[in-house]
Amino acid sequence: MASRILLAAVLFLLAPFTQAKTWTVAPGAGTADFSSLHDAIAAAQPGDALIVSSGIYQEPGGLVIDKSLTIICKQGTFTTRFMPLAAAPMDEPIALTIRDLAPGDLVHVSGLSLSSDTPPSAFSRSLLIDNCAGQVILSEVNCLSGVGTIQSPATGIIRNSTSVALDNCSFLPAATSQFGPRGQGALLVQGSLVQINNSAIRGASGSSLAIADTNDGGPGIMAASSAIASSKAFTCDFVEAKCFLATV
Repeated sequence: MASRILLAAVLFLLAPFTQAKTWTVAPGAGTADFSSLHDAIAAAQPGDALIVSSGIYQEPGGLVIDKSLTIICKQGTFTTRFMPLAAAPMDEPIALTIRDLAPGDLVHVSGLSLSSDTPPSAFSRSLLIDNCAGQVILSEVNCLSGVGTIQSPATGIIRNSTSVALDNCSFLPAATSQFGPRGQGALLVQGSLVQINNSAIRGASGSSLAIADTNDGGPGIMAASSAIASSKAFTCDFVEAKCFLATV
């Protein structure tokens, strides 16, 4: 029900933009416009919306968004998952990259699960938001990462971005390799302004089988030169920060 209300609200906001178009995406296509999220994003013009049907989307390389775009997974969280396929054995694709948004641009992604564990990689990540002067809104986005063979990957990185909102999101890295160094934070924030609401962020766990005491579990958030505001519903295992952290 909540997803239908959100979808209606987004389409209402898009109505004044006469050139904006709504595209449909579904595995196997059928009556949808696209079967590939890559193809749909490439075809979309700034301000367009993608309505994505539930299913698992496995495609070569990660998704990259560098323009105003709305992606709504209409069946809600955990039913729609994107898993990038590596082009080579040592390739480490990021599932979703949002980058280089200009002031006034808006990217809204809702209901998508991101996984970087196909194949497992030592440093794979699910999400990168980079150099965005526009607004980024993620709602009901679930970020997962694969098991790190050297160290547990951070599931998400936000850097040099002025307005990022995380609502009902989760960042859940896998456990650290038993011989790896200290687990990284689930969310790394650098030089950014981030609002977190009703979300769960869990740092990577360590291992009792380590050769040295260097692979303790990582913090939920590691931040530097940033401002992070969180709601009372926000939960985080541990925060290691060199930033302004406020609860609102």
